[in-house]
Amino acid sequence: MSPSYQYNVGEVIETHDDKFGIITDRTNACDYMGFNHDVKDRVINSYIHIAIYKVLIDGRISYVSESNIRGIIEWEKEIKKS
Repeated sequence: MSPSYQYNVGEVIETHDDKFGIITDRTNACDYMGFNHDVKDRVINSYIHIAIYKVLIDGRISYVSESNIRGIIEWEKEIKKS
């Protein structure tokens, strides 16, 4: 079972600490922390439902939880009229 993701791979995001990055992959907290999926403990299994994003920020790969993402950066392409 995987978490419900709010953001997609390839989107440019802004974090709450005013950094910008691009999402390169999605995972969950259980995989991020290296827990074994065969463990029956309810506390550890609850981490499977927490969405974590692998984000390229300032040339480094960082793991960002969904709660630390302020939003998606959107821009419009200007069309110059002659």
